[in-house]
Amino acid sequence: EAVSRSQAAGIWQFIPSTGTYMGLEQNHWYDGRRDIVASTEAAVRYFNRLRKIFNDDWPVIIAAYNGGEGTLSRAIAANKSAGKPTDFWSLTQIPNETANYPARFYALVDIFSQPEKYGFTPESTPLSPTVVQLEFNGPLHLGRLAELTGIEKKNFLRLNPGYKRLITGPGQHSLLVPREHASRFTEEILAKASENISDWGLYIVQRGDSLSSIARRFGMTVAELRQINMLSESVARPGTDLLVPRGRPGAIDTLQAQIDAGAKAYRVQKGDSLWAIARRFNTSISQLRSLNALDESRPLQIGQLLLVKAAPADAVAARNSAEQQAADTYVVQPGDSLWAIARRFSVTVEQIKRWNGIEDQGTLHPGQVLTISSGQPEA
Repeated sequence: EAVSRSQAAGIWQFIPSTGTYMGLEQNHWYDGRRDIVASTEAAVRYFNRLRKIFNDDWPVIIAAYNGGEGTLSRAIAANKSAGKPTDFWSLTQIPNETANYPARFYALVDIFSQPEKYGFTPESTPLSPTVVQLEFNGPLHLGRLAELTGIEKKNFLRLNPGYKRLITGPGQHSLLVPREHASRFTEEILAKASENISDWGLYIVQRGDSLSSIARRFGMTVAELRQINMLSESVARPGTDLLVPRGRPGAIDTLQAQIDAGAKAYRVQKGDSLWAIARRFNTSISQLRSLNALDESRPLQIGQLLLVKAAPADAVAARNSAEQQAADTYVVQPGDSLWAIARRFSVTVEQIKRWNGIEDQGTLHPGQVLTISSGQPEA
């Protein structure tokens, strides 16, 4: 459950942009960075990529996993230009956290290789798999599914931390289940676990909301609201989408509760950008960010719900023109990396490389001018 200050999450601590870059789905139902199987497969792909970039130099590879390949590429290039050794231990132009990362990693390897030497008694681990991965279609109530199959809910959710709610979204899903319980996942059980799912919808938290006010609005208790959304904190953060019931007495239609006559709900599609959405709905990028409490460091996600509210055409044109002009180009600063620039503009590294014809991430240098297409992210 650990989340770093840069929003890295899951057992492999992928930040959102790296997760997207490595093909991990992230939406309001599911976060592939937390999925044990999906994130591990992505980590293997990422390490293989780093191995090719850095020619199997493992201290550099491990450091690049922490600090980004651009950071290490520039540090190596700086040493090479100065006629200094380019092995990891000779590099100086890297952040302290990244510089210490390989040493900490090798210390853990040493401890786990000979735990008795350090006063640890390792637990025995079975060599045969204790879980199996099953595939399902359609939304399911995970709490109900655990109950119907006789699996303790806490353990079931621990095996499947990628799901952000007790109810999964539409489409195909993978679940890890204890091997001895796998035969209980019959069609009948799955049908029961998917009953009445349509009674639930999404609500986008607005400024001034609290969990208690949202719970009252939808006829729930705060405990129920936190449970269905698997919330670990008691704060309702603006822009967050919460699963709420539609069919209880006193409940209002999920999105209509917060959309006035001049506003609409829009679901982000593949290829969308804030610029394109703003232009489509005759609004401004700044208003989209404000209305939806969007974090500039996080790219749009396919399937994400946005509130859009049209503004006067002349005001929008002026604002969007200024925003586009300011973001069309970016001058590389000392210490910049493609990763950092991508996060800043809510785009991906691959997009920046494609827009600027960059083949090697190590070719960035201070003063270099980069084109940032429309200055806005594509989903």
